[in-house]
Amino acid sequence: MSIGSFANDLVFLPRSREKPIPRPAKALVTVLKEEQPPLRWVAGADAIETAETKAKDLLAQVDAYRELSLSLAVD
Repeated sequence: MSIGSFANDLVFLPRSREKPIPRPAKALVTVLKEEQPPLRWVAGADAIETAETKAKDLLAQVDAYRELSLSLAVD
């Protein structure tokens, strides 16, 4: 899910004036205020670990087939 679609979904969440805004919501607002917010935001220690593992796996796949992939370039 992209940050934009997540932010749009937040609009429809029930609101209570008595409750403080949770930290994840405050963090999301901080990210959304960036001049160029990321398409995807990895939030939380467990999510960072998962994303890093996935990124390493994807890079390993790129490296495993690098030569084959590069051989497909049009001359």
